[in-house]
Amino acid sequence: MALPTTLSTCTVVGTYVDLSGNPVRGSINITPQTILKEVTQNFIIMPVVIQKTFDATGSFTVVLPVTSDTDVTSQPFIYTFEENFTGGRTIELALPLSVAGTTQNLADLLPALDAADAAAFVSVDAYQALLTRYNTSETIRVLVVDADEKADDANSHASAAAAAAAALANYNTNQLMMMGV
Repeated sequence: MALPTTLSTCTVVGTYVDLSGNPVRGSINITPQTILKEVTQNFIIMPVVIQKTFDATGSFTVVLPVTSDTDVTSQPFIYTFEENFTGGRTIELALPLSVAGTTQNLADLLPALDAADAAAFVSVDAYQALLTRYNTSETIRVLVVDADEKADDANSHASAAAAAAAALANYNTNQLMMMGV
């Protein structure tokens, strides 16, 4: 049985070669990270592993539902791509609705670096966004810095209030005893 026709899909292609240009022998496993429900035709789509073995040229082709299709819950979701060859990586990847009906080359979607190395680099746009967030959060940082002092003040006020409540309870007990109750 085929996937529901209401699903928006994307064709993903890829070719793996070594540094000498020889085709890599191996495969790629693609797994959605959650159970999906197609809401129009009420299909439940299980997150099974789709394994694509590379052909003689090191290439593969697979058609996948996009990860932000409004006909699917839960959405958006993420795919895990696991490269099955020496030095292969495991990478999480989204295929947004904007790529529906297109062919995407995996080389354009996956980073050339692993996640740890890529995290060491920040683009100018990302830096500007982070700087803006840092500058606008100055008042929040001041509140957080002063929070320790406020917490100490709150603890001393709470202790004083507890002592006052205990004294009031003793006073009420003494008053009742003097009244003979």
